[in-house]
Amino acid sequence: MTKKTTWIDLTDFTIWRGSHTGTQRVVYQITRYIKDNENVRFCSFNYLTQVYSEVSFDVVFKKDSSISTSTKSNKFEGKVTLKKAYSLFAPPIASRVIEKIRDKQKLAHKGNKQDLRIEAGFNKSDTLLVLGGNWDKPGFIDALEAVNKQNIAIVHNINDLIPIFDKGHVSSDEHVRYEQYMKRAIKLSSKLIAISEYTKKDIQKYCKLKNIKCPKVYVIRLGDNPVGGDSKKPVQAPENYILSVSTIEVRKNHALLYYAYKEANKQGIVLPKLVLAGRRGWLTGDLQYMLTHDPEIKGKIEIIEGPSDQELAWLYENCLFTVYPSFYEGWGLPVAESIQYRKACLATSSTSVPEIAGELIDYFSPFDPLGCLRGITTLLEKKYRLSQEKNLKKGYRLTSWEDTANELVKKLLI
Repeated sequence: MTKKTTWIDLTDFTIWRGSHTGTQRVVYQITRYIKDNENVRFCSFNYLTQVYSEVSFDVVFKKDSSISTSTKSNKFEGKVTLKKAYSLFAPPIASRVIEKIRDKQKLAHKGNKQDLRIEAGFNKSDTLLVLGGNWDKPGFIDALEAVNKQNIAIVHNINDLIPIFDKGHVSSDEHVRYEQYMKRAIKLSSKLIAISEYTKKDIQKYCKLKNIKCPKVYVIRLGDNPVGGDSKKPVQAPENYILSVSTIEVRKNHALLYYAYKEANKQGIVLPKLVLAGRRGWLTGDLQYMLTHDPEIKGKIEIIEGPSDQELAWLYENCLFTVYPSFYEGWGLPVAESIQYRKACLATSSTSVPEIAGELIDYFSPFDPLGCLRGITTLLEKKYRLSQEKNLKKGYRLTSWEDTANELVKKLLI
């Protein structure tokens, strides 16, 4: 009798370049703890060749060239890239240039069902687990449907439905594309995974709005493990600073921190330097312009772009506290990571974030820079900050990534 195998899709991780964001971190941390399970195998979809094939965990995480999609294959190499557009053009023009570049890239890599090949050794009654964010990979959803037709059960993780319910903070080209993917993914999935109760409610809300039968949704809590091994000080790290970790994109709401610092300057409040740690993202051209050219703020807010895991660990270990102003989240991994380092955190009161630590940390509205400033000045009082750290050590139950992986195995019966 053939054993039932759980296949874990690693597409999102295998083609990623640069430092990991939340999605890649989740995929890596969960799979590393279940990779040795005898019933687990791995697969990856190459959207350039339209081939879905089996891959080795070890090869994948060494980013072997034979299974990775190299950025050098981009047909637009040498022309204006998405990253270059921000620096070459004024912010309003950059956004229009980026839209055109993305349109060209989508056409160049558009999936063709006739070219689709399923080469992974799926057997009937196997399960395919999709943890990553593959909605933007041309042809990927077609590949999932083809696999499902082979009597393979699809279990799909959904981190959030932000491009559906928070359209104002994502690029317009994602609105239709993301929803089309999610609608098809939900319909073909036998089970869904959500990373928060808030995301679960969003999934159920969406299914009701679109009259889609909602599969059973399992909520798993993400891990709080340290982000790296031995810490390493970034070259440009200051000595006394507040830390905010996330991709620098409009939804993360770094503009609120800018206005909080402007208000502090107006009131004569001297604040420590603010470090924004993360790769540069999208729709923040205006903010980056202001940070560069505003004489009142220049030197007070510093971007450390794409820190390594070891550098990020150092930044967590040595900051005064962290602040997280995001408008909309599926979870809020930097909040959990901050608490793991027993650092007080001032966080947005929006969406899923209060699920992480409840009343153990302070909150503010993501629409209220004055409220954020009040929270910052309160945490700058050493006695209060130390009491917050003490409460976290006493009252916060850490979740390891191994705990997360074991919960997933238990709920999916891997």
